[in-house]
Amino acid sequence: MSKAFNQFNQGYINEQGMWEEQASALETIVVSDPLVTLEVSELFPSLQGEGKFIGHPCIFLRLRRCNLACPMCDERHTWDKNDPGWNDYTLYETGKLAHEIDVKSQGHIRRLVVTGGEPIIWDRQLSDLFPKLVGWEFEIETNGTILPKHIEKFNVHYNVSPKLTSFHDNSRKTIVGRALGFFNQRTVDGRAIFKFVVTDKRDFDEIWNLTKEVGIAHEDVYIMPEGVDQITILSRLPWLFEECRQYGYNLTPRMHILAFGNKKGT
Repeated sequence: MSKAFNQFNQGYINEQGMWEEQASALETIVVSDPLVTLEVSELFPSLQGEGKFIGHPCIFLRLRRCNLACPMCDERHTWDKNDPGWNDYTLYETGKLAHEIDVKSQGHIRRLVVTGGEPIIWDRQLSDLFPKLVGWEFEIETNGTILPKHIEKFNVHYNVSPKLTSFHDNSRKTIVGRALGFFNQRTVDGRAIFKFVVTDKRDFDEIWNLTKEVGIAHEDVYIMPEGVDQITILSRLPWLFEECRQYGYNLTPRMHILAFGNKKGT
């Protein structure tokens, strides 16, 4: 079994590739029932800014905790105990959270994007939340290292973002072939895409090798520029445009960054 959780988040990936919480994972939190309680860092209405459903109205639900600790992560407050935003979160039981999501939807949004952190850590709790949101579509933003179990029955769409060498945490296994194979099977009926954050042209060699090894089709690959400001994103788009055209990959900007910069709640 892989002891994959960082020092702030206790748990591991079991022999079936699924997440197992250690008893101490919620030791600092008093909850009535941890199986229906979620740690929410952000909850707000927006437009999906990346990937296959870019521009679609949605509610963003950002959950705490991650099994990785990537140095270039722009959401460190969800997993790094030393980050100033670590304690800025709300505990929700799933019934109350479903109500809050419905209120924020204003009656016309029916797409929930769950991100993190690594939201599949909360697989059991999300399986209690989703049936309370009747008629909704669900997207999960995942690093692709953990197999989901309980949420699979809800026809979830997975936005899988494997961490490349230029981005990831070298102390942990960020490429898990078994999990990537599982998500690749979900591309057959349109339930998954693979999104790679790129900083350098050399990243394309790694993407090419990984997609070939897993058997990921070019049309299921989305390339996104790394960057948390408009200048960086715009400076990378021209050469990414050319590379994507040559490889046959999709190109996705970070639309919310282009519109607002690195601003929370957008």
